[in-house]
Amino acid sequence: MAANAKLREDTVCINRLLRTFGYLRPISGVVHTHTMAWEAIELGRNLKYDPIQKMLVVKHEGSYFVHLTLQFKRTALDTVSSRMKVLLKSATLELHSCEVELPAGGRSVMPVTKSCWGMIPSLKRGSRLCAQMIVHAEMDRVFGWKLLSNESGFWIVRVDGL
Repeated sequence: MAANAKLREDTVCINRLLRTFGYLRPISGVVHTHTMAWEAIELGRNLKYDPIQKMLVVKHEGSYFVHLTLQFKRTALDTVSSRMKVLLKSATLELHSCEVELPAGGRSVMPVTKSCWGMIPSLKRGSRLCAQMIVHAEMDRVFGWKLLSNESGFWIVRVDGL
């Protein structure tokens, strides 16, 4: 009997977790300063993605764990060293960032991958999150590199109130 109760409790917890889980992939591979557009691969019903405004809407207040993976592929040998970051924002608040150093050209064709994760301790119901790619290079654009959409992603899950 206790095993059945534990199984029901675990099932309820998993169902609550899935309602607050989201996984999105970037649509564009161009590396330049812009608000990123995403494809919602998996969204629990407590999250909503607005593709027009490029915003993820949080329907429940709480603490959220976020994980961002960015993978870049060199598309030219004569690249210069560049720095860029993806910044998760809500209105004017910076919530989380992930910085990447793209090395100068050479013979290596190995992709550059960066994973960043952290906690957002308090998001209000109705908070709208966007991801801003900021390139620290001439003309706010990096030539010779491409963001690999299928290898990059943004995960979010509410971690309290489960």
